[in-house]
Amino acid sequence: MRGGTILTGLIGAVVGAVTMFLWDPHGGSRRRAMWREQATSKCRGASDAVAAHSRDLTNRARGVMSDIRASAEHEGEASDEVLRERVRSRLGHLATHAHSLEVTVRDGVATIAGPVAEGASEALVQEISLVPGLKGVQDELSEESASESTPTLRPHRRRAWFRSAVAQRFDRSEAG
Repeated sequence: MRGGTILTGLIGAVVGAVTMFLWDPHGGSRRRAMWREQATSKCRGASDAVAAHSRDLTNRARGVMSDIRASAEHEGEASDEVLRERVRSRLGHLATHAHSLEVTVRDGVATIAGPVAEGASEALVQEISLVPGLKGVQDELSEESASESTPTLRPHRRRAWFRSAVAQRFDRSEAG
């Protein structure tokens, strides 16, 4: 019994001290206003954080749906001419002097031929293999020492065709 009485006494003392601190006639109103402003600020900050996370999740969901839709659009067999134009377009973003590279597509397999700077052929083939609808890429590129007219990779453009991991997994699961 005695332990309960001591605990009750301590709780009463803490409540009394807090009440005196907040309702003090000299500084209590200032303290209450400060606590109220801090609580309001924390609530507003939490609300803003929830809204930002909500927008982020919404945008991510839209991106995933867009990737899935784009994947579904490319599911059907594209003609060799369409695939050739996709490859030419991608080459235009990747290589300088892309016009000097020859691209042919037959039965969904792209063949790329022509001169490229040393070390660029592997990266070009890897990037082109990501073009939607291609079944494969045949490398007939000849590596030469770099000159002004030799196609090479554009600086800062070596990133792969942007596709999210979800879309790539979706493609792999259908192929397997």
